[in-house]
Amino acid sequence: MTRLVTLIFMILGLAGSGSILAHSAADSNNEQLQALVNQTDAIFYGEVKEVLYRVSESSKRSPKGVPHTFVRYQILDTLRGSVSREVI
Repeated sequence: MTRLVTLIFMILGLAGSGSILAHSAADSNNEQLQALVNQTDAIFYGEVKEVLYRVSESSKRSPKGVPHTFVRYQILDTLRGSVSREVI
């Protein structure tokens, strides 16, 4: 993993909706990308400071637990919205 990671955007509140799609500069459907941007709370440029991998407690539905990845970012520049802290 490189030390400095450029984040183009972070979409908050869409994680569970299935609306998050991977995009690249070569995408031809700018309307879809614009629609996703319009739904964001914040877009920022930053650096990954920490990555933690955890598994939730087991349950009847998920006997082995559910894997989660927690990422902390240092905010270098806010492009849209507001971010209340330097590290999120």
